[in-house]
Amino acid sequence: MNRLLQNLTQAFESLLQGQLFPLLREELGPLSERHQQFAKVLSLLQMDGHVCKRRGRGRPASDRAGIARAFVAKAVFNFPLTRHLIDRLRIDPVLRRMCGFETVAGIPEEWTFSRAFAEFAHSQFPQRVHAALIERTQADRLVGHISRDSTAIEAREKVQPKAAENKPVRKSRSKKKRPTDPQKMTRLERQCSGTMTVEQMLAELPKGCDVGTKTNSKGRKSSWVGYKLHGDVADSHILISCVLTAASVNDTQVAIPLAEMTARRVTSLYDLMDGGPGDDSYYVDTPADILHSATVTNAELLMEKGTLGTIAEGAYADLLIVEGNPLADLGVLMNPQKNLKLIMKDGAIYKNDLAA
Repeated sequence: MNRLLQNLTQAFESLLQGQLFPLLREELGPLSERHQQFAKVLSLLQMDGHVCKRRGRGRPASDRAGIARAFVAKAVFNFPLTRHLIDRLRIDPVLRRMCGFETVAGIPEEWTFSRAFAEFAHSQFPQRVHAALIERTQADRLVGHISRDSTAIEAREKVQPKAAENKPVRKSRSKKKRPTDPQKMTRLERQCSGTMTVEQMLAELPKGCDVGTKTNSKGRKSSWVGYKLHGDVADSHILISCVLTAASVNDTQVAIPLAEMTARRVTSLYDLMDGGPGDDSYYVDTPADILHSATVTNAELLMEKGTLGTIAEGAYADLLIVEGNPLADLGVLMNPQKNLKLIMKDGAIYKNDLAA
């Protein structure tokens, strides 16, 4: 799979070097390494069709497509402030024309950039461009695994006051008595209830600036002010889905909507994610769900439904006999030497301790 991606990348690079860059040099002049990188990103994103055009009375709006390209240039050239971007556009005719501004007078003012960037955030312009890119490039391939994690995003903003929230009171941790009233459920329990859509789950997540705390591998805690970016990354290091929340949101509260978003975009074999805190309510899948995924679901992905992952006439005779009940405790499978009494593969017995 990685070799296929490498070949596709080389083909894309060859197309750029052989056709796009010569045309740009002829029209704009010499291209630096950053200019070439910017051209690669623009040709890959194909984002002009996602820009919303403003209509209505009043003064004609600035070119939002040009500002969107400048927004990408700000990231590619690593400009920390919009003012730095504008200064570079004024002295760099190649970058200016690649963004779509033919003259220095056509470059918008700083406040125009700020309003446009706010419009992009409100209309979820970056999310739409990213979703279209993933659908165009990744929808037809099988992803080995999805790694789910989050990262801190620091912001120079004030922490927003938290609204009063009625937290459900737990008198017992018994799994047999779960509340059925959504008002008495935790956020994770509502997500697991099967009554919410992905859009409703995402709308319920806090998104304001907040204080977040995390523990590193050495057990030391560190805090930051800002946000948290939750992402699903494919085994080829490609970001498939992402969600931005307040810094204080626990990763487990974003896991279900994030998994649903990823499942809509790509087909993967399994997901990887760090376990939550000690409370067992943080674990989404039951032992039955995990066993079903490891047998029936994997057989469907391998197009071996009816022959793998099942005990039926005509299927492969793959069988495990376990001492204990894995539906109640998957831990019995973690000690195969002790708990696996019989191992049969395609009718051949590799271990048989039943007589003992």
